[in-house]
Amino acid sequence: MEGSVFSLLLPLIVMVLCFTTRRVILSLGIGVVIGALMYTNFNVIFAAGYLFGQLKALFIEETDTGWVLNTWNIYLIVFTILLGFFSSITHVMGGNKSFGGWVQSLLKTRVGAQLSSAILGVIIFIDDYFSCIVVGSISRSITDRFKISRAKLAYIIDSTATPVSVLVPISSWGAFMVGLIGTTMEDAGITGHSSFNAFMLTVPMNFYCIFAILMVFVVIINKINIGSMKTHELRAQTTGELVDPKRKHNSSGEKELPESDKGNVRDLVVPFVVLIITTFSALVITAIPGIKGAGEAVTFLAIFEYTKLVESLSIGGLAGFLVATGFFFSKKMPMLQLFQAMWHGFKSMLPAIMILLLAFTTAEIIGDLKMGELLAGLISSNVSLFLLPALIFIISIIIDFAIATAWGTWAILFPIIGQISVATDVDLFLPMVAAAIAGSIFGDHCSPISDSTILSSIGSGSNHMDHVITQLPYGLIVAGVSFIGYIILGITQSIWMGFFATTAIFIFVCYALKRFYNIRANTVKTDAAAAKE
Repeated sequence: MEGSVFSLLLPLIVMVLCFTTRRVILSLGIGVVIGALMYTNFNVIFAAGYLFGQLKALFIEETDTGWVLNTWNIYLIVFTILLGFFSSITHVMGGNKSFGGWVQSLLKTRVGAQLSSAILGVIIFIDDYFSCIVVGSISRSITDRFKISRAKLAYIIDSTATPVSVLVPISSWGAFMVGLIGTTMEDAGITGHSSFNAFMLTVPMNFYCIFAILMVFVVIINKINIGSMKTHELRAQTTGELVDPKRKHNSSGEKELPESDKGNVRDLVVPFVVLIITTFSALVITAIPGIKGAGEAVTFLAIFEYTKLVESLSIGGLAGFLVATGFFFSKKMPMLQLFQAMWHGFKSMLPAIMILLLAFTTAEIIGDLKMGELLAGLISSNVSLFLLPALIFIISIIIDFAIATAWGTWAILFPIIGQISVATDVDLFLPMVAAAIAGSIFGDHCSPISDSTILSSIGSGSNHMDHVITQLPYGLIVAGVSFIGYIILGITQSIWMGFFATTAIFIFVCYALKRFYNIRANTVKTDAAAAKE
């Protein structure tokens, strides 16, 4: 079925399964099996062998010199597990709670409390799971004091966690994207950029993520509460009820862990700083051999060109974990609590690891089925070239909304984008990749079965559907701005013209929202005064 219209059934089947069952890992797993059967024309024996080879390649690769470990995947899995350990251990020590108490003592207003949560979401960029858990557990004690609704906190967490992780290469998301972009370029025969350099060029074209983050600060500073968010905020301020009393709300998964009352701010800050510093240092150290081997000068760009990213992330994660463990022992806490924290941390990251492995496998199978070549022919013959980035943006939203995983969406779309760009215009490859990344993050934000959306609800203690409904209007506004931006980007094929034009549109929309809500606020005040008279 290579290159046939039937190959299009694979992503459709995965989307339908995910949407109907809401079990993403199971659905992707079934999709992988179906893809193997399609590739082998439904020969069960050949399909089993093919699938076994694909799964083995996740950890062991065959080269001209023999079998070698797939160190990229292995290091990425190690880094993800270490993040789970780190978060759970700092929680058990009471570091998260102590840090929240310290920040709380410095704040005086509701705006300040919300801004502190948003800033934490931007600073803690290593991983979206990590951000949702840490920022949520830290911020609840801060925002509760100022009667900020849990729905508002969930929006702040969700709209900073994943977008920031996607924009920063030093994160689990960045590492995954660099690898997938590199694989796509290699399979499609696209040259001219390294995988890391290609990723960095997509950052200023990732309109949704950039402006979703900025929108959080605009909303906080200007007190723009759209739709049902206004109901939640009004209830919180007038009655002190942070969630709808008629609905059940989530609590952090870490509540099953013990939490020390003798925690200190340093129990979180020092291990986290060590993690960041060690990761950056490892980025430089691992790049030096490659730079010298190429005979180039050691420059900032050369370091990021030749660095071993996932290896550096693992080294940094290990350093942060060891420092956190050292603090744990210095407090003479029970060894059983350390094992509880590590087990909980591993369990919390296991779904991400499964999605990671299935995403890589799906990408390889889609490439083998040559579905990209088929779509390349269909799209290139029916769609104007300048519309391709905007079209990919919409398609990625639809796919991610259905399967609720950005990584899975990229695994489906990136190989297709590679083939489309080769068949049409290679210069559109990076704009389409950026559009796919941006659209998938909006899909994550509006999908009720998205893992990051669920984690944001849990971390903030919000009712899940309340979070989905209150976040959607903000996401739709930014997505609309981004869609126009991708049309402009497709027309100009200039990164910076597209970025500045989209920025201008975003500023205009924010000004219009501010004016509208200021007028409404003044009207309410006037009506209230008239009623008193």
